Amino acid sequence: ALLRDRLPGGYEIWRAGHLALALALVGLLLSHVLTDTRGARGWASPWWIVFCIAAIAPGVWGYARRLLGRSGEGWSVRRVRRVADGLWQMTVVGRPGQALDFRAGQFAWLAIGRHRMPLFDHPFSIASPPRDAAELRFLIREAGDFTRQIGSVAPGTRVGLDAPHGSFGLEAEDDGPLLLIAGGVGLAPILSILGELAGREREAGLRLIYAVRSPDALVDEAIWQPALSAAGGSSLLLADRPGDAEGIEQGPLTEQHLQRMLEGWEPSQVTALLCGPDGMMTWASNRLEDLGLDPRRIRYERFDYSSSRLSRRDRRYLRAFIGLWIGCLLVTLIAAFT
Repeated sequence: ALLRDRLPGGYEIWRAGHLALALALVGLLLSHVLTDTRGARGWASPWWIVFCIAAIAPGVWGYARRLLGRSGEGWSVRRVRRVADGLWQMTVVGRPGQALDFRAGQFAWLAIGRHRMPLFDHPFSIASPPRDAAELRFLIREAGDFTRQIGSVAPGTRVGLDAPHGSFGLEAEDDGPLLLIAGGVGLAPILSILGELAGREREAGLRLIYAVRSPDALVDEAIWQPALSAAGGSSLLLADRPGDAEGIEQGPLTEQHLQRMLEGWEPSQVTALLCGPDGMMTWASNRLEDLGLDPRRIRYERFDYSSSRLSRRDRRYLRAFIGLWIGCLLVTLIAAFT
């Protein structure tokens, strides 16, 4: 994941390589167990074989279900429409009575058209609220070979759907003020959260910061403003190049903007949900900590793990994983030489 942007080949090749390395790791472990000459081939060997099978069985079953048409089927495209410069909204519907059980903020892996192999799945955040589970909406930005063709997808096109995934979103303890920060297509999961909150006015307060490159990249207010208003929230719109656009301030997001949107709130009680470009989320996460927010109440979900863009929150998680693996390595070395 750390090297994905630096490796040659396309997205599908990267995913295939990821799968091949996982299978190779299990194969090497199994080979070691079966060829061990120091006596470990006794009672423990059958258990290691079971463990190896258990490790690969879910993946094999997932691929088999997709190839046999038994997983994620029944969904199709209802409509695709442009909602901003380079940004499309795709609506997907299931068969009568078919619905997806998910939490606001989660995402789905989609395979559009005739591709069945999970290698061709692409992750997109669900932009519709859980109450609309029979009609799912996605915001898709033109960013690569696949997404540049979204505008040409015809109604009725079959969609393979693997969902829900992800832990981004509101938690039961989030009863304090709520600050939502969306950058560009990062508005998608924020839309789902706003839709869930619509009609449930928060006494603690709700505020939205929505930042884009230019007014042309701003999603029509008719898509998000009704839900924000129904939840009793207010908004701050930012554009790097606002021009003469009414109601849009000069971007990018700054600490002054954050301070203004936190005004009147006790920072330690605020929950901040962020989604957008990695640089923006990293910067905003660090600044919000500096302004007094509890790091556990600053949440986002990233799909790019470039080490040059990690926030303090990311680095804490990374150090924890490194510590875990060093511990595993030490235990392995001790077992190998004793």
